[in-house]
Amino acid sequence: MKSYFIHDGNQKTGPFTFDDLKQRGIEASTLIWFDGLDKWTEATNIQELKDVIIKSPPPLDKTSSLKQTLDKTKKILDSDIVDEIENKIPNKKGKRVFTWSIIILAIVGLFYIGNNLLKKGTISSAKGIAVDSIAIINPSGVVHEDWYDKDKMYIGISGKMMNKSSVYSYKDFVVEVKYLTETNTLVDTKQYTVFQSIKPLDKIDFNARLDGEAPKGSKYYSLDWKLISATPFIPEKDK
Repeated sequence: MKSYFIHDGNQKTGPFTFDDLKQRGIEASTLIWFDGLDKWTEATNIQELKDVIIKSPPPLDKTSSLKQTLDKTKKILDSDIVDEIENKIPNKKGKRVFTWSIIILAIVGLFYIGNNLLKKGTISSAKGIAVDSIAIINPSGVVHEDWYDKDKMYIGISGKMMNKSSVYSYKDFVVEVKYLTETNTLVDTKQYTVFQSIKPLDKIDFNARLDGEAPKGSKYYSLDWKLISATPFIPEKDK
């Protein structure tokens, strides 16, 4: 059985059977060698490989591509107005300058629209990266009898918050709070929403009194808490 070898310009691979070449797919310019050939030969020059060569598309007609771009541009702009202005230009050079000006104008317009859509579109995914964008420094918390109402419990968390995002502000922070006894035994885990906000690249003192009931059984708990999620938004001045 004949064995074929392939060379990609850097290294040789093989041996391959004829069926292997069929499955791999080779281009007309692929260099092939097998016992019986004096030198590496392009596949297009080997008669037995004619049927396994992948047909490559023809080279791009730049003139046709330019026409397609202009036609798409006219669809974005008012086609009648573009044609009317173009017909009034007396020479080919002027028409060519006009054509490229219209295309560049359209590209700039599309880029501006796309950039705004991207900003609005990615806001939905920014909620998922809030935890990565926001750093919590020295988180701490405590539960004890309320100083003003002994029948209630004071539940408070604190720390510093840093927003590493240069685009998004965040608000409505969802935190997960773990209630720990004096012996560091986990008693309960709850989630709360803290209605504060932070601007891009800003740092704030994060202090919150949580509305909720502390677990029964103790007059004192320490709190271990972390950020779960937050709602992103673009500051008004950046919209």
